[in-house]
Amino acid sequence: MDLDRLLDAWFLMRIATLGANIRTREKPWLDFTFHQAMNLCHIFAVAKDMRLITWLAVDEYSKTLNFPLRKCEELGFNTSYESFSKFLKELDHGAGVFILAHWLAYIFNYREKADLIWLNFPIFYSIANELYNGKKVDELEKIIIGRKRLRDPWTGLKYTHVYYNTPRKLLLRTLRTLSNYGGSLANYIDEKLRECSCIDENNWIRLLAAILNILTYEREEFRIGDLCKYAEEKHFLLPRNIEPYRLNKLKVSGTKRLWAALRDYIVNPYFRLLLINSLSENNPIKPFLKQLHEDIVEYEGYLEQLELPGDVWNKVFLDRYIVRLGEKYPELFRKNNKIITGDSRTSARRLYQWLSRHVIYGPRVQRERLFPVYLDVTFGLRKGDLELFMNKSESIKRRIEKEIDHLRAQKDVLKAYDILRHELNKNIF
Repeated sequence: MDLDRLLDAWFLMRIATLGANIRTREKPWLDFTFHQAMNLCHIFAVAKDMRLITWLAVDEYSKTLNFPLRKCEELGFNTSYESFSKFLKELDHGAGVFILAHWLAYIFNYREKADLIWLNFPIFYSIANELYNGKKVDELEKIIIGRKRLRDPWTGLKYTHVYYNTPRKLLLRTLRTLSNYGGSLANYIDEKLRECSCIDENNWIRLLAAILNILTYEREEFRIGDLCKYAEEKHFLLPRNIEPYRLNKLKVSGTKRLWAALRDYIVNPYFRLLLINSLSENNPIKPFLKQLHEDIVEYEGYLEQLELPGDVWNKVFLDRYIVRLGEKYPELFRKNNKIITGDSRTSARRLYQWLSRHVIYGPRVQRERLFPVYLDVTFGLRKGDLELFMNKSESIKRRIEKEIDHLRAQKDVLKAYDILRHELNKNIF
């Protein structure tokens, strides 16, 4: 394993991340949010027409949830970006309800299979929706958030987590905080950011990460005016000019679930749209979000602030390939300035900083925008394809560079994305 091979793979990972999210604006049914919306439609429709004992099936309570079942019939493979966006906005109520449901689901993605969490997404949507509609947290504990499991009276879904107590405490802490902001995640973000004095184009995503961390994972209370200080002390704000010999001091704060959720809000076109729609017009990060939504490639520099979410796939990639860099580059593993650690997020950030300052590789890393968030193999590789991906990265990159002059426009990234998919699919059969 050498750095050239790693950077070739990193180059393709960038294309995979950007290309997939650009493509879903053309074909919404490919997107994760579309599948969650369809899941909601299916579960609520079944509850209304087939299940005998749910509140949704009783007229007196059917208006409480106010789920737009009539709109579900319009969703399909031919659904346009405009139509699906309109439907999502209705689910979100212009207040971050759908986004909050997504955030609550990530809270429960704690030592649990992700597929199981997202199958139960309707429960988290019910919680978020009821909180926004004025339900007290104590009431939600009685009707949904039980002592041993979650149970949704509107859909009949029940979910028991193996380590239920930990995510339950985080869930209740989050809901109690948001109940002071009208039950709205958007209101919470709005107020926190509008009273923050240090926001600029180089740190707005980092500050948003700090805000979400305070909401759910920080036990201490912090006043709104303390956000900048908090973000700096807790290592959400990165040092501007850290010396190469001090990279071992660089720390990455926040849980893997926080960074995974935040990546969706910033990179995914539909979550980003909901965030733009729900934030007030004078929110200081709204112009940056709008720029990304207009052209994610042109304003891609903002994504340098995102961290690589931890994941089992990324852990395998770290152990199988990144650690092997030590055979040729022992300086990455020096005890007094260790770049590669056992944590994938910290390793990705330190490696990015180290490479950016490298005499040989620095210009390439900056030119090709090889940000930490892209050092990610969770974009849909089939089992056993990681080795194939790494072995073919150099030849695929050469083909892309031969057919495309540059990758600074969305159409060029899409073309490169199609080449990447075609090359990997050659080896299926």
